[in-house]
Amino acid sequence: MPRSPPFLKAKRNRTLLHGFDIESVTDYNSSSQSTGLSSNTLDVNHNLPPHLINHSRAWRPIMIQNKIVVRYQDGKILKGQTSDFLPAKPTFHISLLDAPSGSPSQEVQVSGLKAIFFVKDFKGNNEYAEAKEFLENKPAGGRKIEVVFKDGEKLIGTTQGYDRNRPGFFLVPADSGSNNERSFIITSATQKVSFI
Repeated sequence: MPRSPPFLKAKRNRTLLHGFDIESVTDYNSSSQSTGLSSNTLDVNHNLPPHLINHSRAWRPIMIQNKIVVRYQDGKILKGQTSDFLPAKPTFHISLLDAPSGSPSQEVQVSGLKAIFFVKDFKGNNEYAEAKEFLENKPAGGRKIEVVFKDGEKLIGTTQGYDRNRPGFFLVPADSGSNNERSFIITSATQKVSFI
């Protein structure tokens, strides 16, 4: 059995990057002559050297299926799962909840949406009245924000990256009991966005 190259004495790192679970290898060799590497972490933005591909799984993307409810600005609603949504991409795919097994996923254009709700489950609780305010004794995990959509719906929560010049932004609801873990708000569907 051929011996593995010495650089495989490495630290494996795991991180979550835009819906992908990335496992990377950090090379800790003191000499870079034999491997061409010197204490670098390989990531998905680099082509892997052939000797890494042959002898090691340097990184391994694991597709995470997010449960989502997609709401269009015209009122249409889709429920399903996605593994390729990225905030900067104009499209993503959804595997519809009620589609027959083996059905292809459906492409969704972000520009026509109101919001994408990343939910805990698809049933929710119709009897639960979500609080539209923050608890005084609970610290906020970001900037407090109020969003009013063009259809009049209001959301209260926190955000880490609102910029009115971007196509959208994430909002985490103020009420931790909400069925929504977070929402991606489409900026063009809002009437007013204000920090509170």
